[in-house]
Parts: sequence; structure tokens; C-alpha cells
Amino acid sequence: MSARQDFRLLGQIKLFTGDGFLQQVRDAVIALVTPYIDADKHYDIQLVCSEIAQNIYVHGYGKQHGAPVLIDVMFSSQLLLVIRDHSAAPTHAMQSRADLAELEVGKRGLAIVQKLTQDYTYERTGNGAKHTILMGT
Repeated sequence: MSARQDFRLLGQIKLFTGDGFLQQVRDAVIALVTPYIDADKHYDIQLVCSEIAQNIYVHGYGKQHGAPVLIDVMFSSQLLLVIRDHSAAPTHAMQSRADLAELEVGKRGLAIVQKLTQDYTYERTGNGAKHTILMGT
């Protein structure tokens, strides 16, 4: 992540994978950040949340229903999202900003995430993973 800022926690979201999971992630995050961000950023935030949640659900949990996902939503002059899963397998997170044209199908979503964010990192944490996303507002 880039230079340290003092982020204020807007809320913690705990959701479970399954039917409607992606929409629940989008709706919950947007509900928390709407007072703090420009309306024209809603689509970008929803797209980023959907791509990360889809990656966790499909690749991390193998489409298992009922698996927990925790989201910390923080704000300073920028939006910071920290999305954690606790028992998922490693996902297909990319560590470098690749050219979209050179990517195989299935990895383009995370490349789009990287293009829409100011910073995106993925790390394994014990028996889970942590996605940290910094976005302008």
C-alpha cells in the first residue's frame, strides 16, 4: 500500500457465500460509502467489489455456500477496502499490472480491478487471504 493515512472505519461487513453473494457485497459496500464518495464512482466500486468477491467465491471457496467473507470499509480522503476470507484456497490474484490484451480469459477481471484502483494487494494470511484495495473518491 502507498503512504500511510489515518483511515476511519465506516463499518465491518460479514457475509456468507452463496446465492446473491455478489449483489450483497456490492449493496453493503455502497450503502456504507455513499455519503463519502462521488456518485460517478459507484460503478467502479461495485465492479471492483464484484470481481474480488467472485474470485473468492469461485476460486477460493470453490463455489461453496455458507463460507464467511469479512469486509472492512474505511475512509480518509480515499476509500480503503480490506476483504478477507478465512479458509479459501489461494485465488488467482495478480501481483503485477499486466497488459489486458496479453491475459488469458479468467484473469482479466483482476487486471480491470488493478486499472480501476490506486493500489491493490493480495496476500495469504494463515488459512485465508487478504485483498487490500485503495480507490480514489
